[in-house]
Amino acid sequence: MLESLATVVIVAGTGVGHWLIAAKMHALRVAMAIPIDQVAPDDPRRLAFNDLHGYSVKALGLAMIAALIAMTLISRRQRQ
Repeated sequence: MLESLATVVIVAGTGVGHWLIAAKMHALRVAMAIPIDQVAPDDPRRLAFNDLHGYSVKALGLAMIAALIAMTLISRRQRQ
């Protein structure tokens, strides 16, 4: 049961991180036409990119934590 829930969190976190957040970040990079480091720190596109990057880190971090939980639960179950 908990293994399944952790797997759902892994799939959701990586899916959101890759298909939604990373896609929006890519669109912003294309719209800027210059490397992100060369865009002014107060540019609205750069601020949006930074926000999206934070969301991406959180989504993928959550997926990694869920993966650790799933692996721990599965290995515990196999020992019993």
